[in-house]
Amino acid sequence: MRLLTRFVTIAATAMVIVCTLLLYLHTTHLQYHRNDDLGRSDQSAHIRFARRAYETDFAYTGRRNYMPLFAFVQAALNSPELDDEAFFQRGKQINVWLSVVALASLAVVFYWKFTRLYTFCAILTIGFLAFAFKAPFFQPEILSYTLFGFAFILSVETLFRPRWYKYVGTGALFALAHFTKANVLPALIAFSASHAVLLFVIALNGELNRRKLSRILLSALMPLTTFMILLFPYFRESKMNYGEYFYNVNTRIYVWFDSWDEADAATREAGGYAGFLQLPDDEMPGLRKYLQEHSSDQIIERLREGIEKLTGYACYIKHSRHIFGYCSQVALGLLVLLFSIPLLIRQFRWQDKSCHIHIHCYLAAIFAIYGLGAAWYNPISGGEGPRVVLILLIPFFWTIGLIVHSRALQDLHIRLFGYQIKLVDLAYALISVTLFFEIYQAVTWRAADMYGGK
Repeated sequence: MRLLTRFVTIAATAMVIVCTLLLYLHTTHLQYHRNDDLGRSDQSAHIRFARRAYETDFAYTGRRNYMPLFAFVQAALNSPELDDEAFFQRGKQINVWLSVVALASLAVVFYWKFTRLYTFCAILTIGFLAFAFKAPFFQPEILSYTLFGFAFILSVETLFRPRWYKYVGTGALFALAHFTKANVLPALIAFSASHAVLLFVIALNGELNRRKLSRILLSALMPLTTFMILLFPYFRESKMNYGEYFYNVNTRIYVWFDSWDEADAATREAGGYAGFLQLPDDEMPGLRKYLQEHSSDQIIERLREGIEKLTGYACYIKHSRHIFGYCSQVALGLLVLLFSIPLLIRQFRWQDKSCHIHIHCYLAAIFAIYGLGAAWYNPISGGEGPRVVLILLIPFFWTIGLIVHSRALQDLHIRLFGYQIKLVDLAYALISVTLFFEIYQAVTWRAADMYGGK
């Protein structure tokens, strides 16, 4: 009887997985046909990059606008002898299957850490309300989100349970993520800086000694060292050709303009990407020049407008035919976070080694830096889509998972209609209802109607 029950459970689980996969592929298929213009959303530029990488035996690493890893993957798996349209279509197919592998890998990691129900809800949200709309594009976003997500997960787990190989792995994953999209350095720096908070806590408790100091400093430097060793050839080439080790057009130049039209015009006037390096110092875009030319009110207004637009991509009902559907899931996750904050504050003690204040600081830094960074960059991206901020989707659901499965929240009950109900169970019920409603919309019309490449 026990064997039969186990067989039925395995068969039912396999059926659910297969049906979910087929539905996901159907959704990506709808968006696949919606994306019928290779000249839109930088896709033609990525096609040229992949072709050039193949022609040079992967020696070409780009002009520091796009990072090389996605182009290398497409060059290795695609067929460069095809014409642009066929190359484009095959590249979209490769990216769809890459998203399937990414979601399967995430499901394994989430299941290792969390319950089946939370894993199911999180992966469905990431898959149907984000990846399904980003996968059928010749863009590096799926690869970038996944590698950054895994780097974030490993970094958090490393802070909870430090091991030298985890630090090396964190540095390696951040290096791969950076080689896909040049937006990783703030996270790597925040990870290493969290060790300064750990040092402060240990010193405050009077437990700091030379051995602990050496171990923590080594831990902080290990991922940075791994990162630099793996990417040093690329950084050295950047230094030789562009004058800076970490040179990237987007983070070095574009981010200091107020709109894409302004950035594009200035780029062309200066003679292209590398031309900026030949400008006089007082004309070089940068933080100092930006602060000299903009007031604090203008800076605050830019951030406010960016946050409003980023929220609108998911949450404006009147624009629902043109936005992603993850708003309800993120909103419910934020409600869980708000409920948990008083519990965390109440339980906090400096002397308690389990308080993990350095991890809380690291998590807060990641979401603050990348959230505000996405809001700031929104005018440069055309203000048309959530492509930049979606890098936080996997870290967000991992963080919420840690909160939901904490003992403090598991023990929290609320009284509803005369019954004592676990807050977590109520949250799961709301998540399930809203999630399946959003997936229904994605499958029935949204994937065929909206354009997910923005």
